[in-house]
Amino acid sequence: MKQSVRDMAQNLTERRGNGATDPGVNQACQQGADIKAFTGRGRARVRRNAELDRIHVAMDQLAALTLQVPGRGFYLIVHRRSSTGQHALRWRSIAGGRHLPWASMPALFDAQLPALATWYRTAQARVEELNRAESLARLALRQLAVKPR
Repeated sequence: MKQSVRDMAQNLTERRGNGATDPGVNQACQQGADIKAFTGRGRARVRRNAELDRIHVAMDQLAALTLQVPGRGFYLIVHRRSSTGQHALRWRSIAGGRHLPWASMPALFDAQLPALATWYRTAQARVEELNRAESLARLALRQLAVKPR
């Protein structure tokens, strides 16, 4: 004798013991589960955080590299804002330790030996690239935090 689909489903539910279908059943393995983890934004946030970490490492490496230039009059530091976590590369003078404005850097590069001036211009291009990438990565993280409606 053939069973109807409804009867087959009922039999299957009874054999499972209601744990899979009855939400009122307290399962020890589910007590620590957080349903917010399944919003679909977790992987994107992890990828963005990893991207931001890679940018910060590259900033630190470039700043350390400028400290190795013999006879340097200026070097890069990573400026970190504690309130936002933002990182930015800035030029700093050896004499006085003050920050140097972006506008003054081309003249300072030109005062160096030609090979060193070229190296500093390449480093400056990388500074601008990393600062822009950090800003965009941080913006992407903020946009992930905003819940779509």
